[in-house]
Amino acid sequence: MNKLQRDVLYGEIPEKSILPTNSIFTIAPYKFGGLYVFDVEEWGTIKEAFVGGATEYLEIISGNADKMIAAFSDKWFPDSHVIFKLDEEVVSGTFYWSEEFQHKLWLCNYTTNYWDISPEKIYVSVKPIN
Repeated sequence: MNKLQRDVLYGEIPEKSILPTNSIFTIAPYKFGGLYVFDVEEWGTIKEAFVGGATEYLEIISGNADKMIAAFSDKWFPDSHVIFKLDEEVVSGTFYWSEEFQHKLWLCNYTTNYWDISPEKIYVSVKPIN
């Protein structure tokens, strides 16, 4: 449970503010211990790891960059070049498939910080940081 979810549970933040209202979200993945991880300090998230094929995908699309900016949405946006389609939902997360990269990856339930339910498609744009 992240900080925002705890705050809602204990009544410190109104229920309607659980999910951000952005349509395009950004995170800044970076390499740590051989995996890509990311931080969302305002939610109390530090070094949330990309596993289940997600680190391998980020290595491919970023050219194995140490740091990057990743923008993502459940709707198409300019510069989004990868579409992941929902493949299978499991208790602990959702598997997505990229036809472009012939790659399957798993995203944990952390995505519920962005969407109520697992979106049918996720559009992604990744820019390496030098």
